[in-house]
Amino acid sequence: MAMQKRVKALHQLQHLLSTSQFRPVEAALTAGAIPLLVQCPSFGSPDEQLLEAAWCLKNVAVGKPRETKALLPALPSVIAHLGEKSSLPVAEQCAWALGNVAGEGELRNVLPSQGALPPLARMMLPNKGSTVRTAASALSNLIKVLEPFLINGFHHRLYYEINELY
Repeated sequence: MAMQKRVKALHQLQHLLSTSQFRPVEAALTAGAIPLLVQCPSFGSPDEQLLEAAWCLKNVAVGKPRETKALLPALPSVIAHLGEKSSLPVAEQCAWALGNVAGEGELRNVLPSQGALPPLARMMLPNKGSTVRTAASALSNLIKVLEPFLINGFHHRLYYEINELY
């Protein structure tokens, strides 16, 4: 029963964050929802809860820089859900969240050091449905405004990660 209530509350928050004209991200931060969202994507949670939490995190990540920075503690868990242990819908929402985080210039360089490249590269493999587009978009955001000397290293690293998969 408690799990159903949690999933329903996450769905309502996800709906507010994704459909409201004036998304209440700041209100969610003030109310303390972000630390709870950071805890939700733990392994062993029901898939429906993971999906709703990842969707919420994705929508928070598209906010203002301060709002996006609030997601830093969630990055390891979000990155972990890009792997084979998660369902494709959960992995796709997590990739989308990382793409949104990468869109925030200051946080872009944090993602490679957190290990986001290998699982995003793996999502580019065939038979992954729309997750291929989402992963490509996230990777594109990662390299958008890197310094020229970093781009060569990043491309080399990405090339290496993709080739390691074959």
